[in-house]
Amino acid sequence: MLIISDKKQLAEDYGIYLRDESRVQGEAERLVFPANEDEIAAVLKEASSSRMPATVSNARTGITAGAVPQGGVILSLEKLKKISLKEPASLSVQAGVTLDEINAFLKKEKPDYFYPVDPTETSSAIGGNIATNASGAQSYHYGPTRNWVKKISVILPQGGKLEIERGKTFADGGKLSFKGYSLLLPKLRKISAKNTAGYFVAEGMDLIDLFIGSEGTLGVITSAEMKIIPRPENILILLSFFPSAADALGFFHSAKKELKNVLAYEFFDEDALKLLKKEFTVPESRGAIFFEKIVEDFDSETLAIERLLEAHNSSMENVWAGESESEQEKIKKFRHHVPEAVNSLIAQFKQKYPEINKAGTDIAVPEEKLEEMMLFYYKRCREEKINSVLFGHIGESHLHLNMLPENSEQFKKAKLLGHEFAKKGIELGGTFTGEHGVGKLKRDFMRYLYSEEELKGMFAIKKILDPNLILNRGNIFPEGL
Repeated sequence: MLIISDKKQLAEDYGIYLRDESRVQGEAERLVFPANEDEIAAVLKEASSSRMPATVSNARTGITAGAVPQGGVILSLEKLKKISLKEPASLSVQAGVTLDEINAFLKKEKPDYFYPVDPTETSSAIGGNIATNASGAQSYHYGPTRNWVKKISVILPQGGKLEIERGKTFADGGKLSFKGYSLLLPKLRKISAKNTAGYFVAEGMDLIDLFIGSEGTLGVITSAEMKIIPRPENILILLSFFPSAADALGFFHSAKKELKNVLAYEFFDEDALKLLKKEFTVPESRGAIFFEKIVEDFDSETLAIERLLEAHNSSMENVWAGESESEQEKIKKFRHHVPEAVNSLIAQFKQKYPEINKAGTDIAVPEEKLEEMMLFYYKRCREEKINSVLFGHIGESHLHLNMLPENSEQFKKAKLLGHEFAKKGIELGGTFTGEHGVGKLKRDFMRYLYSEEELKGMFAIKKILDPNLILNRGNIFPEGL
C-alpha cells in the first residue's frame, strides 16, 4: 500500500487530494492508496484507535467540500477499479470505477444495456455517487443512484465489514438491527421535493438506504452491485428556444402533462443563454427548454411537440433537434457547458480577488412553488446588484442559481444570499440540496431544515457506527451537536 506521510511532499506533489471541485483547500498528515478491503480496514482501525480523522477521497468531483480533509489521513479509493457483468442485468463494480469507465465497459461488453444515472461529471466514481445518492438530468425519469443499487460492501470506521443486500434487512418498530448494532431511527420532517440533506430515514426502511447518501460519514463503500437496463432504441433530444422565460415555463408545464416517455427536462434562463453565446450560435431568445424522450411514433409525436411549441410562441424553426449520436452529443455539450462557462468566469474574477469562489444553489422545491422561488432569486440578485445565471433540472423543480460575484464585496453578499435562498426554499416546502449533498460547505443549513432533536437523532446513528467520530469529519452535521 502506497503511503505518503511527508506533509511537504503531500502538499507539493499530491495537492489535488487536499481539495475537490469546491476549490476549498484542506490539510492532512497522511495520504494512503489501499488496493483492497483488508488494507482499508487496517487504515480505519488504526485511525479509529488513535482518534485520527479519516477522509474518503475518490474522484473528488463534488462541489460541497465533502472530500476535503480536515487533518488526519486521506483514504483514496482510486485503485479499486474492478468491474464485471453479473447476469442477467447487473454490474459488479468497485468504488473507484468512474461513470466513463462503466459506459465504456458496457459499450464493449453489453452494448444493448446502459446504466441510466447521468450526473454531469462522468468522471465521478460510483463509490462517490452512491455515497451522495448522485442524480442527473435523466433522474426525472429513472430516479437517483439509490434506485439502482442492489448490494454494497462497506468497511465500518472500526474496521468491521458489512455486506448489505437490498431486500434483506428492514427497520422494525423504529429500529434498524443488524450485526450487533441497534439503531434508533429519528422521526424526520417530510420534504415534498427531491432531497439529499442528511440520512435517509423512513418507517420500515431498508438498511442499504441508510448508507446510500450518507456522504461517507457511516462507512466506506468499497464495491457495489448496480442494476442496468436495456438501452432505449429511439431517443429524440430537442433544445427549444422561446421569446420569454414565461413561454419556456408554459411550454414545460404543458409538455409535462401531455408528452409521454420524457427522460429529462432542463431549463436555461436569458442570462445562461447569453453566457453560452461565447461558445455557441444561440438564436435570439430569453429562455430555453432541453428535453429528451423515447420516441415510439415519430410523426405523431413530432406533431404534438410542434403544437405545444406554437402554443407557447415558438416553432420547430427555433429548435435544435438531435436524432443521430453526433447531433445528440452537440446538444448535450450545450447543456453541460453552463457550469463550465461559469467556472471560467469565476476564474477570471479570482485572478484579481483570490478569495472569490462560485456561489451557487442546489435548492429543490415543490412544482407549484417553482415560479415563486425563481422570482425570489431574481428579486434579491437585482437588489444586491449581483449577476447570475439560472438553469438546471426543471423537471424536478430543481434549478441551480449560480451567482457571479465580481469582487470581494459582492462575494460576501452572495454568501449571505445563499443563506436567504436556502431559508426561502425550505419555507416553500423544499430543501437546500436536491443533489449535491451537504458536505462541509452547507452543514450550517441543516439547522434551517431540521430541528435540533432531528439533527441529534441522525447524529446518534453516526456515534453508534463511528464512536470516535473519525470518518469524513465535518460533513453533514453542524458544529455543536
